[in-house]
Amino acid sequence: MLRQWLVNRGYKVLAATNGEEATRLCAEETPDLASLDVVMTRLGGTATATKLRARFPGLPVLFTSGYSETAGVTASQLENSYYIQKPYSPTSPGRAVRNILDPPPSPEVKPETQLQAPD
Repeated sequence: MLRQWLVNRGYKVLAATNGEEATRLCAEETPDLASLDVVMTRLGGTATATKLRARFPGLPVLFTSGYSETAGVTASQLENSYYIQKPYSPTSPGRAVRNILDPPPSPEVKPETQLQAPD
C-alpha cells in the first residue's frame, strides 16, 4: 500500500523483499527515507535500519508492524524513527511520510523595523 502511494505521487521507490536485499539496494542509491517492517526475513527491521544508518547517518526510518505495539515501541526508540501499527488506514502512511520528509514550516519572519538616524 505504501509503495503504491509513493509511486503515485512521483517518488522513486526501491522495493526489497528482505533486510539484506534492502541494504544491497541502498549500496547504489542514497535513500531519503527507509520504510521497514519490524519483522523481516534474513535481517530484521531494526538491524536493517542500523546497517543503513551506518552508511547514511540520520536516515529517517518509518517502521511498520502487524505483530505487537511493543515491537513498534522498541523500533521507534531509535533516533529519527517513526512507527505505524498495522493494519493502518489508507492515509496514515502517506501522512507519516509527508511529516517525515517535509520540513516544518518556518515561523513567519516579520520585516525588521528600520531605524533612522536623527538629523
